[in-house]
Amino acid sequence: MYEPDPYQLDQLGPADREFMIRLPFRIGMFISQSDTSGEGESDEAEKLALEMVVTSYAQDFCKSEFVQQVMNETVEWKDDWPDWSTDIHEVPGECREMMSILADKLPMKDLNAFKQNLYGIGRSVALAYREDDHKNGVLGAILQRLRFYSYQRSMKKAGVEPLHWEEFLNISSAERNALEILERSLGLREI
Repeated sequence: MYEPDPYQLDQLGPADREFMIRLPFRIGMFISQSDTSGEGESDEAEKLALEMVVTSYAQDFCKSEFVQQVMNETVEWKDDWPDWSTDIHEVPGECREMMSILADKLPMKDLNAFKQNLYGIGRSVALAYREDDHKNGVLGAILQRLRFYSYQRSMKKAGVEPLHWEEFLNISSAERNALEILERSLGLREI
């Protein structure tokens, strides 16, 4: 079976290419906007984190060359990021659509690296600020631990490195729900 050169973003038409390079930023916005409890302070921290995350992911050479190219282009288009901030609620559908487009254009290794990269961006943004919506009391603490163990099992099953306890506490329930939606949309978790 012929496998196209995965390092040629030109195999995508201009619209699909732009659609793909918008996703890293839009995923970060999707996670950031999923929780409004921290209001302005958390919004600013998460926007700054998003910019830093996208930029640092572009500078990380430990991923596939395909992902490296996508991230470099995402950073190159930074002036367009404000325009990419609309209709963020459409991000899960956009992820499903892009994964479908790329499924027959990329080797599985590069497709999985892209999925992991996108999920990593969302997770990093969620970790940027602790909105602290966790319930007090013994029952709340027990429920939180049970959610943590369930989360760890599902992450290991999906092949994603799970968060540590303190990191887990840093992600609000709304952000965790958004991350689960993102996982399913990227095909990292079964529906």
